[in-house]
Amino acid sequence: MSSSEMNNSYSASSSSASSRVIFVVSPKHSSSSEGTETLKRQKLEIFSFPHPKYKQHVKFGLLTLQPSNDEENDGESKTILLEMERIGDKISSWFIGNNVISDGRPIVFTPMDVTFLLIAILESEESESESMFKNMTDIIPPVIQRISSVKDMILNICQVMEVGDDLFVQLSAEKVKQWMVAKCDHIFNQINSNSELKNKLIVSQSSFKRSLKNKDADDDRKIRAEAIRFLSEYMDRKWIEILASHYDLLTEIYPSKNSFMLTNNSQVSASSSSSSQPKSPKPSSQHSQETDDFLADLDAVEKNKRKRAEATAEKSKKTKSQESRNVQSLKKVNTKGMKSMDSFFKKKQ
Repeated sequence: MSSSEMNNSYSASSSSASSRVIFVVSPKHSSSSEGTETLKRQKLEIFSFPHPKYKQHVKFGLLTLQPSNDEENDGESKTILLEMERIGDKISSWFIGNNVISDGRPIVFTPMDVTFLLIAILESEESESESMFKNMTDIIPPVIQRISSVKDMILNICQVMEVGDDLFVQLSAEKVKQWMVAKCDHIFNQINSNSELKNKLIVSQSSFKRSLKNKDADDDRKIRAEAIRFLSEYMDRKWIEILASHYDLLTEIYPSKNSFMLTNNSQVSASSSSSSQPKSPKPSSQHSQETDDFLADLDAVEKNKRKRAEATAEKSKKTKSQESRNVQSLKKVNTKGMKSMDSFFKKKQ
């Protein structure tokens, strides 16, 4: 997407030769019966902003909903945050009018909780300076302040002080934990209410038998762990560890933690059995833990790369094998009595 496209405002219902194919998921409170009239009252703007977890700039959307004549909301518009995703692989193209869009992946915008961005913004402010109350308008970028629910979300995760018309905020770890627990419970309930999704999560790929006594408890742990993993896509690891520990699921979310704890326990046991012998001080376990976690994550990435490479190689091998068989079949064709291709281009005498 070009920079000019990012800076322009888009109508959710319009398209042009220079635009992408965009699908916008309507807010849950909008009525489908409103049809085209609803789309005419929407304006989509695309902007770039750091991802709350990975920190590199990605694309988000601001969807402004203009009120209809029969809505009693003082005629105020509402702006919500959207997350942008490209769906599928680059194996198709779109034909729009007399133009071709080579990247055939449709762009989908779905509503996103602005709290994820607020936590990352406030956390970066704390790391750059000492923890203290700061004016909200000074630390929250203007593009984020345009979102209608920003002030309400700030109250959910911050200690606040009002001084005149100014609102001073400070990130509260306790409030963030309460918000994460509420968010995790909501996702847990949503999965539980969807029987198809629930069955996909609780049925293990390797079949095994469980007693009826432990079945419900195990299923709940799997669903809860999946809810935490969903949040881990948008939050730093330190917050996810706090949330996972709250539900006693730390080793399920980060398996490397379990191996570290076992190693640490064995070292403590060995130290206790030989406490009479003087020992030199050992390095901090924090560095060892971080190294183990990094190596575990790196190993998972490398395994995925190897699987993709093997699948590509196998596919290429099958294609070459098929081409080779086709060539061999053509060689066996009886060409006796057939005219050569050159004979069709010679002048007739």
